Amino acid sequence: MTADGDLFLRDVLAGRRRGFRPSLIRAALAPFGVLYGMAMAVRRGLYVHGWIKPVRLPGPVISIGNLTAGGTGKTPLVYWAARRLLGRNHRVAVLARGYGEEVGGEVDDERVPPELSPFPVKRFNDPDRVASGNTAIREWGASCVILDDGFQHLRVARDLDVVVIDASAALGLPLPAGLLREFADAVSVADWVVITRIDQAEPGAVDRLRARLTHTAPKAQVAETRVRPIGIARGGVTLPLDYVRGLRVVAFCGIGSPESFERTLANVGVEVVELVRFPDHHPYGPETLAGLERLRERAGATMLLTTSKDAYRMAPPPQELGVLLVDVDFVSGEEALADAIVHAVEQKTRA
Repeated sequence: MTADGDLFLRDVLAGRRRGFRPSLIRAALAPFGVLYGMAMAVRRGLYVHGWIKPVRLPGPVISIGNLTAGGTGKTPLVYWAARRLLGRNHRVAVLARGYGEEVGGEVDDERVPPELSPFPVKRFNDPDRVASGNTAIREWGASCVILDDGFQHLRVARDLDVVVIDASAALGLPLPAGLLREFADAVSVADWVVITRIDQAEPGAVDRLRARLTHTAPKAQVAETRVRPIGIARGGVTLPLDYVRGLRVVAFCGIGSPESFERTLANVGVEVVELVRFPDHHPYGPETLAGLERLRERAGATMLLTTSKDAYRMAPPPQELGVLLVDVDFVSGEEALADAIVHAVEQKTRA
């Protein structure tokens, strides 16, 4: 499927496309979504009722995962949690499946951000997160681990379960009829639900999501966040937002939620003269990068601008590349969630 076709289908499944054709596609896929959701419900039920026992790692585990497929703003939350644990002198390992092209011997496009790299935070990439968790704790000396994208990774037992939901994406049916990885009521087992991108949701969407959570996850505590751009990294320095306002840029991305990147660019105030979308986890080879540079020159733009996830998939990156830096900005629940994470880790450590 082409990039445009892939993005059109994602918009259809997310409920952002209206009309006869999108409705017909969703209706045709609905039975398959129900079957997939039932299979995932059975799988989760085997763990919930004890028919399959999860593996307990030799240290505390915080899971931060998604209910939906694609980008939800989870990665900034993972490293926000890591910073909070660092503040309590913990040695933090992030366990991830690993995506992207091989760079420096690692397969990852969500690596530890530069501001955390000098500190005791390390990302372990392995689909077998029992193995990587044991390595992180027993060999690297991690005092706790964060299970990145761990909500459906039921094989690993966790001490706190945090689920991230994108307020700008509708909670429809499971894949392939929607973007859910399982039925929405699976969130009932979560300790915390973090609603992200509340500033990018349609009017009333956040209120409807809050109301739904009171029924599907009555025991979970809820926090809300929005996207906070903090600058643009270019040539080893970070340019403040005031400096880049009005700059002409060619923007591009290959992430699960390109709409969020595009909305954030509008808030930053750069002038986007060309916008290129690639599929999620798109690999950037020399030909693609050369084509983007030619596009920048033809458009008379000052720089190419992308996300940190995309930049990690380039070796080497173009000279005129800027990387939009964003962080998680809590609207509610920040201190309570931080306390819950620290408490879960330190309670397990003392046990």
